Amino acid sequence: MVAFYTRKGARKNHIIQPCKECHKKRMATPRGKLRNRKSQLKRKYGLSLLAFESMSKQQSNSCAICKLNVPLCVDHDHKTGNVRGLLCFHCNVGLGYFKDEISSLSIYFHAFLAKA
Repeated sequence: MVAFYTRKGARKNHIIQPCKECHKKRMATPRGKLRNRKSQLKRKYGLSLLAFESMSKQQSNSCAICKLNVPLCVDHDHKTGNVRGLLCFHCNVGLGYFKDEISSLSIYFHAFLAKA
């Protein structure tokens, strides 16, 4: 069984990790996906899975902007790192294109309304 693991580092007491193939198989399981999601939320946004689910419930499991009931992404301020809410993929990417600048978004919105 030890043959399927690789050493991390030169010292004997370093943590041993499974080979890439075994790691991929383990992360493809439902338990592995949940574990990966938990660690991603904590590492990127400082959120626990419970906090994410609580935010989602407060928003009725829908996007804070378009109100569609689709899988949600964490929206955060890139300058401060503060979490602002949960958005669908399209709204999150749309805000990203405007670089979180409300003035740019406002100009676009007014130009869009003028053409409509």
